[in-house]
Amino acid sequence: MGATHVVERRLAAILIADVVGYGRHSRTDEEGTRERFNSDLHNLIEPAIARHSGRLVKTMGDGILAEFKSVVDATRCAIDWQTSKAATTEGRDPLVFRIGINLGDIISEPPDIHGDGVNLADRVQALASPGGIALSGAAYEQVRTRVPVDFKFIGARKLKSIPEPVRIYQIKLASPGSDVGWRWRKPAVLLAGVVVGIMVFAGIAVRHMGNEPRSAPPRGEASLVILPFDNLSDDQAQRHLADGITEDITTELARVPELFVIARSAAFAYRDKPTTPRQAADDLGVHYVLEGSVRRAGDELRVTAQLIDAETNGHVWANRYDGTWGDIFAVQDKIVSEIADSLKIKLTAVQRGAAMAGGTDNPNAYEAYLKGRGLLKSRTPDDWRAALTAYRRALDLDPDFGAASAEIAWIYHDATGNRLTALGMDGGEALNEEVKYMERAERNPSAAYYQLLSDQQLGAQRSDQAIVSAQKAIDLDPSDPLSFHAMAYALILNGQPARGLDFIERATRLDPNWSAWRHFLKGFGLFSSQRYEDALVELRTIGPSDDSFDAWSRYLGNQVLLSIYGRLGRLDDVANLRAELDVAARDENAAAFTGLLAMNGFPFKNYSDTDRFLTGLRSAGVPELPFGLDPNSRLRLRGEKIRNVFFGHELTGTQLETGEKAVRLTSIDGQATVTVGEWHGEGFSEIEGDAICSWFPTSPRNCYTVFIDKDALAGVDGFLYVRPSARFRLFLFR
Repeated sequence: MGATHVVERRLAAILIADVVGYGRHSRTDEEGTRERFNSDLHNLIEPAIARHSGRLVKTMGDGILAEFKSVVDATRCAIDWQTSKAATTEGRDPLVFRIGINLGDIISEPPDIHGDGVNLADRVQALASPGGIALSGAAYEQVRTRVPVDFKFIGARKLKSIPEPVRIYQIKLASPGSDVGWRWRKPAVLLAGVVVGIMVFAGIAVRHMGNEPRSAPPRGEASLVILPFDNLSDDQAQRHLADGITEDITTELARVPELFVIARSAAFAYRDKPTTPRQAADDLGVHYVLEGSVRRAGDELRVTAQLIDAETNGHVWANRYDGTWGDIFAVQDKIVSEIADSLKIKLTAVQRGAAMAGGTDNPNAYEAYLKGRGLLKSRTPDDWRAALTAYRRALDLDPDFGAASAEIAWIYHDATGNRLTALGMDGGEALNEEVKYMERAERNPSAAYYQLLSDQQLGAQRSDQAIVSAQKAIDLDPSDPLSFHAMAYALILNGQPARGLDFIERATRLDPNWSAWRHFLKGFGLFSSQRYEDALVELRTIGPSDDSFDAWSRYLGNQVLLSIYGRLGRLDDVANLRAELDVAARDENAAAFTGLLAMNGFPFKNYSDTDRFLTGLRSAGVPELPFGLDPNSRLRLRGEKIRNVFFGHELTGTQLETGEKAVRLTSIDGQATVTVGEWHGEGFSEIEGDAICSWFPTSPRNCYTVFIDKDALAGVDGFLYVRPSARFRLFLFR
């Protein structure tokens, strides 16, 4: 009888490594490259695998496959491997490895292993930085508290042959001779325009409402507004506690399925105004009004509340709660429950909001969080800095306080100009902090987390995912119009403007006060519905403003206006708009406003929508390309030719404005690895019309066009790679 063929299916920790640019090394020195690979294998890699109880399964050309009994062992081996490799000196051109780690199901046929777990490890490896380590979400969960290193969440990625997106984490390795080796500093040209760029796609970053009223909708029967609770404490600095309690009761009551609750932003417009409950109810179109007060003296707490029927001005219910600050969550629960009882509404689907929406059970952490939220209502950078301190205090008291993490992420997301100065950092550093705190917020997500996640997904041109995230934000806080704005923006960019306009109306029902951002959203939705005259009316209401959020709404709105004027042939109206947009373009380090620059700010899902937008801009006289380049030149590459040059190839070259070296490696499915000077990014690219658009977690989305480089070296394919503010000379070696 022959030997039995043993096949076993089991869970394993898989490590796969690959040499960065192995083909380039081999073209230069094939034999020497192989010798260096074998030297690394026998002198560094095999000993590291053995030290950490692993097994080298096989080598695959320039790749290495190993398995371990635990992800901890695999991760420690990878760190040992990469740090030892970084410390060695092998001449002028050492081999650099990427390492990917996954925990997954494998099929073992000794001595080989294969299966989905191995395939996923290989996909993860491709997302590691050169000289770095990447882990799948399954692997990360096993090591995040067991290996003393910092991890960076780079997003949930759709990987080839893997049906569901996979969470990817990178390990932050220290470079030799320093404490920090995670190099994220962008070259000057890529930092250009970060003041505006960091807010690209910041639709839901406009976290405030304006003051222009609209008429209230008809009153519903089970409808309610919670007016700001009065602060009766001797210490007026404790006003944030009364405000916070008001806001959280609003959120909790809004989750009651049979009750419509007006947004807290609309209710707070009545603070310190001589308004009767009847007047507020008439203005906002609701049947009931809840008002109350908070008094705190030391640890002692008193909360009073009363529910008023605005039709009769009679009291439906009233109560007083005496206790300590530690009872605050129970008090909020009682108010919600008793109001529902009074209105004969069932609470079977309701849980305490703090427990549902990224909250905390620590009253001291909650107090710090409310202080931070109160400070954020100010527009001054100093108050933003103080809010950061308060939120960090909340996280010190409860590290799993997801709502606090999300608010910190929002602070960094919104930071531009003098706010960056107040925080003592540049735009790239703020982006890194945003990503770090979003990773923490993900563990215990709040509505604010999903609002920001939706915004980030739109920036990555993933409007399908952004719609899902916006819906989760709405589910967690149905009274927040910002979540409805997020949904509207995602739907419009997704090619569903009619549904987007519906969500704008729903936001208006929650808060009839219109912001510049809501005017932009409605105008943008009308434009996308090809209702151009109606869109003009809406977009013209956005005037100049010193407020950075309103200015961003006007910046985007002016671009849409210009496209409409071009489509309607109203060229007399374009001159002032073009001049204003040229000034804004120079703030982004671009020579002038162009169609290529406009593509960056409007990540439509469907290119037909992009083409409609750009056609209007061309008709308005906006140049399609920067630097005086001819868009109709025979040297310009069109869509599929760009794909053929970039996808599946590595290109090297120089940024012309700075002289920095550039390397771009793009896989067939669009995964992109780009290095320019000291900046490095791992992201993805897509062809849109006659441009290639790329997104990286560490920089805003950018669209480029490509020309054949007439000055290319003999025998080498050369290309001029053009973005709105920079040009690159890239070579494809064959």
